[in-house]
Amino acid sequence: MPKLNSSIKERLLKKVVINPKTNCWEWTGFKSGGRYGGYAMIKINNKNRLATRISYEQFTGEIPEGFSILHRCDNPSCINPDHLWAGTQSENMRDMHSKSRHKSSKSRFFMHKNEMKTMAQIAREEKVSKTSLRYYLIKRKVGLEAALSLAGCEQ
Repeated sequence: MPKLNSSIKERLLKKVVINPKTNCWEWTGFKSGGRYGGYAMIKINNKNRLATRISYEQFTGEIPEGFSILHRCDNPSCINPDHLWAGTQSENMRDMHSKSRHKSSKSRFFMHKNEMKTMAQIAREEKVSKTSLRYYLIKRKVGLEAALSLAGCEQ
């Protein structure tokens, strides 16, 4: 974690525009390529870092080991520490599904036994063919329980 540093805070704040409707601190600096229009990045000690993580560390505190920084506002450009929270990848997937921010029939993650899991994890646990499970979930668009039942019948 970078040390609490007023110059880092100042650098963060120089690269945001505050959205008056949402109170999001929308990042105007460099963004990496990729999904959601890219991730907000800031250079700290000659290393590109995620601006959401730096904002959280500078304004909120240390990020627990293995945790991601998630958005309450669902705005990937936002670095407002009041809109950020530390959570696990499983919590991130649950949050995504609860807010319907996923492609339902093509999602790579599924809720199974109260945890977000990949198709491969589910197939392995339930001892069914991953190919069959994928066929029923994606091509036939049946729910997870029905797909497990149908895929199990093929074995």
